[in-house]
Amino acid sequence: MSYLAAVKKPDLFKVSVPIVGISDLRQLHEDNSRVMPQLGYYFRTMMGDPEENAELWRDRSAVTHAAQLKAHMFMMHGTNDPRCPINQARGFRDALLAQGRQEGQDFEYVEFDDEGHGAGDIAGKTRSYRLMADYFARRL
Repeated sequence: MSYLAAVKKPDLFKVSVPIVGISDLRQLHEDNSRVMPQLGYYFRTMMGDPEENAELWRDRSAVTHAAQLKAHMFMMHGTNDPRCPINQARGFRDALLAQGRQEGQDFEYVEFDDEGHGAGDIAGKTRSYRLMADYFARRL
C-alpha cells in the first residue's frame, strides 16, 4: 500500500516507504504463477482474471500512476524475495527514472542482497530500521 496510496492520494503524503512492496500486479501475477501458484490464484480471486479485468489490474498497480507521485519515496527490497520479486521495486524505480526523476534527490532506493521478503535476522532488521529512522529524520 505504500506505493499505491502515495500515487492514488498524492496530496496526503510527504514521504512513503515501501518495504518489499507490490507495484505491478500483472507482473507479480506472472511471476507467482510460475513460482508460487497459490499467490496467483489469490490475486485472481480478489481481482478477477488479469486478461478479462485488465483495466482493474492496471488501475490497482502503482507503477501505472508513478507520474502522480509527489511524496519523497524510500524503497527497500530484498533481492532474494520469491513472493514479491525485486522487479517490483526496480520497475517502480525505473518508471520514476524514465520521468526524469533523480535517485537521491527525488527518491531513495536500497536493495539488500542478503534478504528475501524482509529481514530474517536481528541484524537485518536493525539495519532496515536504522535506515528508515535516518530517512525520517532527514525528510520529516
